[in-house]
Amino acid sequence: MESGESVVANEPSQAAVTRPAVDPSTAQTDPRYTYPMIFIAGLLSAIVTIWHAVVLLRGYFWQDDFLYVYRAATVPLVDYLFQGYNGHLMQGQFLLVWLVTQWAPLNWAMAVLPLVALQILAYVLFWRLLVRLFGHRLEVLVPFAVFV
Repeated sequence: MESGESVVANEPSQAAVTRPAVDPSTAQTDPRYTYPMIFIAGLLSAIVTIWHAVVLLRGYFWQDDFLYVYRAATVPLVDYLFQGYNGHLMQGQFLLVWLVTQWAPLNWAMAVLPLVALQILAYVLFWRLLVRLFGHRLEVLVPFAVFV
């Protein structure tokens, strides 16, 4: 008998059957394994997100940000969304700038808020992807830490 295996015999007439001490299929969903991993991933995400938010809040608009805000305030939405900018068509970015400008023009804290929210969303989605692909394993924290 190898280490990590146990002997199970239900009746004296039945031959002893060996099986792993921990069933791998239940280890994936066992709260003893999943909750600490989620806690560690959440703590790591929170630390990096707070650090990122603090660093971002020390900044302010820069260079072409003022042009984005000016155009968002003066150009109609459809024209603003479909304008070319240095050979790029960036509807998502322009929509976000337009929304922030309409809500709170030249307010840096409000401009940082969507960035931090999208960062949190990326962390959650990447964690779910890793768990879906590899299950709740300690090794999943390594690529997650690299991503974060």
